[in-house]
Amino acid sequence: MKKIVLAIISLLFYANVSHSALWIKIGLEDKTVSSVACNSQNGNIYAVADNLLYLSENDGLDWTLLNLDVNQPWVHVYRVLVDAKGRIYAGTNNGIYCSDNADHSFRAINTGLPHPPNVTAICCPDINSLAIGTNAGVFISDKDSIQWTAFNRNLPERTPNQLLCHRERFYLATNSGIYVSPTDSAHWEQCFFNVARDLAAQDAVIYAATHISGSDYDQLGALYQSFNSGSSWERLSPNEGNVGGHAVFCDENRIWLGTDGGGGLYSPDRGAYWETLNLGPWFTALTFAQRGSALLTGTEFYKHIDDSGGLYIQYNVFSSNRQEIPFPEFITCPGAYNNRLYVELSIPANSKVYYSLGGGTPDSSSLLYLEPIKVDSTTLIKVIAIYEDKTTSIVNPGLFKISKETGLKAIPELDHAALPYPNPCSDFINLTVPDVNANISVINLTGQVVYSDQAVQSGNYRLPVHALKPGLYILQLRTAAGKKDWKFIRQP
Repeated sequence: MKKIVLAIISLLFYANVSHSALWIKIGLEDKTVSSVACNSQNGNIYAVADNLLYLSENDGLDWTLLNLDVNQPWVHVYRVLVDAKGRIYAGTNNGIYCSDNADHSFRAINTGLPHPPNVTAICCPDINSLAIGTNAGVFISDKDSIQWTAFNRNLPERTPNQLLCHRERFYLATNSGIYVSPTDSAHWEQCFFNVARDLAAQDAVIYAATHISGSDYDQLGALYQSFNSGSSWERLSPNEGNVGGHAVFCDENRIWLGTDGGGGLYSPDRGAYWETLNLGPWFTALTFAQRGSALLTGTEFYKHIDDSGGLYIQYNVFSSNRQEIPFPEFITCPGAYNNRLYVELSIPANSKVYYSLGGGTPDSSSLLYLEPIKVDSTTLIKVIAIYEDKTTSIVNPGLFKISKETGLKAIPELDHAALPYPNPCSDFINLTVPDVNANISVINLTGQVVYSDQAVQSGNYRLPVHALKPGLYILQLRTAAGKKDWKFIRQP
């Protein structure tokens, strides 16, 4: 009953806002997905659903249940993490398990831990070390020779919701608040005194998904931020009443926030403006994860709400421009289409792009991208860039579903263009135009049309924005099917 009331409150707040990006359900229906992680080396997705660990190698077309311990079938999984080397770590009620092989066999790595504790949070302070949050405290270890060491000075026994390492500090989110400690020596201090369910960081800012109750209306909020390593906090999310935050994810400018009901909130400009996440009015986003250019979110299942729960993906959310090693991007957005199509890719400078069809991991022996890829049936395309110095990018997968072959409901024509990217942008923004004789306009916040192109033909459209002043704009597409608007940020 409480969740229904909170969802109704959220609906009242979200009634007049909309988020144009398209979420696609990719499986684990009727399950609560509480943790998600992705392998950047092959694009595989790992998800904790109803306390079990699942794997998909093809963007949700199939899911495999992974058995962590044949001798302990009752093991419940709380958290999953995949590190930069592709090792999979699973936090459970029987300690922590690891897999670093292709057949996904797991082994317990509990040496040095007290009676295997509940491991509910995992993070990598650096490429060689691992830290876990448990009901017996925080422990750290070298990855290659697991020997856990307690890291608990001044830390009261609390069950962690999240453990974050950022700028040589640990942050531990619990139901009683947030605790902070230097990473070189355990000395925990409480810096936030309300329920904190998730943490994220960007530059000098720490974000906390919170649930604050009470009569002080000005303090109620689902997201708080700190600019000074947790010494002080301020509410960042809109004041929508007693609605709590469950998950938070961020990049340079954008913030995604999962809340009680209403799906959640999205900000394109670090909290200056908010709109709905558009998962659905009764959905609750519990976790986020990035995989190449895509964003994934796991949701909560409610028995009384049809189609709730499961894992969702949103393609073409992230650009590779800010990656140390840029990856190829899908100029043609992955998703569901009515008919066959030709998929166009971007080619990073000084690289060759290779791709695989059907789920294999691409390498230099795979198909070389020279022209748009013809897709006439449901196809998973994985792409990789290999540079002149032999360095390789991460794998960026995209699933293209052809509805006539699969019987799936296709995305409406205008929704094919609903993912302009990159956003924010500096020089260009890409758009898929689904119809001939389209009109494209860019409008500033005063209502002035600062860019216009008429009679645009269907296909991929590259819109120059380098002449625009930095700020927030509206990109408008008009076709015979109707009109669609999106907000985007032109950054310096």
